[in-house]
Amino acid sequence: MGTSGDKKPCVLRAYAEDKGDCPLVVVDLGFSSRNSSNGVVTAYHLDGFQCQFGALIDRVVEALLAVLSHSQTPLLVIEAPLSKLFRKGNPTFRFKTEGGRGWWYGPGATVALGAIELVDRLLSDTRLHGKTVLLAEAFCSHKAEATGDVEDAKLIFCNFAKTASENLNEGEWKPISACIEGIPPIRVFKHPVPINRLA
Repeated sequence: MGTSGDKKPCVLRAYAEDKGDCPLVVVDLGFSSRNSSNGVVTAYHLDGFQCQFGALIDRVVEALLAVLSHSQTPLLVIEAPLSKLFRKGNPTFRFKTEGGRGWWYGPGATVALGAIELVDRLLSDTRLHGKTVLLAEAFCSHKAEATGDVEDAKLIFCNFAKTASENLNEGEWKPISACIEGIPPIRVFKHPVPINRLA
């Protein structure tokens, strides 16, 4: 893990659109006790790889360090809720197409919990102390059929730069973890409809 010395934990900051293109590390996050439900794609691993949550932090840190070694700031894109929205104190949908897959219940809440744990582990990893990592959220919209974790991560990686961030609903916004600076932008990605479904 290395030694921290006097360096502070890494800074996790919401990606700003005016930052331009940054090297991507994309994580399709799963939070399972048994399954290898995490897909990761980076510029150095375009084929992607799949792993259990317990192995994820090392793989993500290695990918971030590979970018940092070239004096660049990595952009970590996570397919899981990285923010919360409340209206009159109640949880509510954050953007138009989130309806039916809210961040506060069901699968959304499960991976949101996984995102919180991932953030905590990034902050405690001494290899990243003193570094800055930018954050953005990806959302794979309602799919006609199941897709693999690496397949989703590749979709996000290949289309991130040409996908606009969502217009966000009004209300009381908070990052999913108080350790995140700002509200990470959200971009929605759609898998092409299979040809056999177009007939």
